[in-house]
Amino acid sequence: MQPIIESLSSLKRRAVLKISNSCIENELEKELLSLSRNTKISGFRPGKAPISIVKRTYGNNVRQDVVTKILGNSFNQLVKENNLFVVGYPNIRPDNSISTSDDLCFIAEFEIYPEISIPPFENLEIKCYKHDITEEDVKKTLFILQKQRSTFEKKDAHCAEIGDKVVLSYNATIDGVSFEGSSSESLPVILGNNQFLPDFENSLIGLREGDSRELDLKFPDTYHDSKIAGKEAKFFIKIKEVFAGKLPDLDDNFAKLFSNEDNFNLEKLKENVKASIEREIGVRLKNLNKDSVMGVLLKNIEFEIPEVLVRNEMQLRLQSLKNRLKDGSIKDLESLSKDILIEEESKKMVKLGLIISEIAKNNNLKVDDEQILSYLNNFAKNYEDPEKFVSHYMTDSGKKSEVAALILENNIVDHILSKANVSEEEVTFENLMGLE
Repeated sequence: MQPIIESLSSLKRRAVLKISNSCIENELEKELLSLSRNTKISGFRPGKAPISIVKRTYGNNVRQDVVTKILGNSFNQLVKENNLFVVGYPNIRPDNSISTSDDLCFIAEFEIYPEISIPPFENLEIKCYKHDITEEDVKKTLFILQKQRSTFEKKDAHCAEIGDKVVLSYNATIDGVSFEGSSSESLPVILGNNQFLPDFENSLIGLREGDSRELDLKFPDTYHDSKIAGKEAKFFIKIKEVFAGKLPDLDDNFAKLFSNEDNFNLEKLKENVKASIEREIGVRLKNLNKDSVMGVLLKNIEFEIPEVLVRNEMQLRLQSLKNRLKDGSIKDLESLSKDILIEEESKKMVKLGLIISEIAKNNNLKVDDEQILSYLNNFAKNYEDPEKFVSHYMTDSGKKSEVAALILENNIVDHILSKANVSEEEVTFENLMGLE
């Protein structure tokens, strides 16, 4: 009798798998007989031990293997006959309450892939971003390069201003209690570099060596340290030294800092900067528009997400965090595993992956080695040994698959944009480059 599949939810299924004891015993005898021909047992020549001795020695282990094998075959047959697309592996457990003297019964619970309905791309409203590079963008980038090579001269009685460096000591408390990173005896701060919270940097403008200041500061809700995010702290700041910043002159001598070429000058530096900006903005616009497309897909396509895929994605993310944590704190990981942001981001990534897979299948979008090679060759231009870089990725199946997945996403984005209702929006240089 064919097992009955019970629907526990739109994706969860349960079935009872029955295995006859006679089937188990038949397979067990076959396995033991095969084992007896090749196994050496103390006191017997190889292959000459009586089957009863082999059974007594290995019977329990072989029986477990036989049951596992029959169960796997039974489940696979169930899946095939019912045309099911199973996510991951089933959870199979024995159920003694319905087992009989003739049959062993097992409960198999599993999830299936959802049916995903992709709307016509012509109905999608997608915003695409653009930016035409200007000379002003080049000037702003050159100014950043100048600031990176600023020199500083100690000035007594000098009021700190944007571009200057101050060295300070501070103590901070939240509700009268200190916290991690709440004090320093010698903290250098370059005003205007936005390395610290804006209110903190702005409070230093106008101060001189020896000046002190109390500052009430609220950490942003999105602050990287969740223990103090959104909380108000009281800072006690003392200025120890003030250094006036001086920008290098923007001339040929400055340009030579960026090249070993004998004839390299300011004009060539400007050309290089413009070319670099064009490449960087091209990449950032591509990623920004890709995010825009993916966001529209996530918003317009709804379906239930298999829990097992979300759990797997969460585990991958937590493992990645573990690898990046310097102290490898398991306690921190345990708290992160319950973080709603981790779970929501995992759901988002799983959902997006399923959507991409469905779109690729429906539109016969594939990636071949020629596309992968073209992508890698273009990327390898930034490396000293391009051939070695390309070979490394092409011979590593894992890395090659990652590149293929990225190219497939790009192909899907291009395909959708060619059909969707697209509107363009200009994005500023500062916003695009993260300077705001």
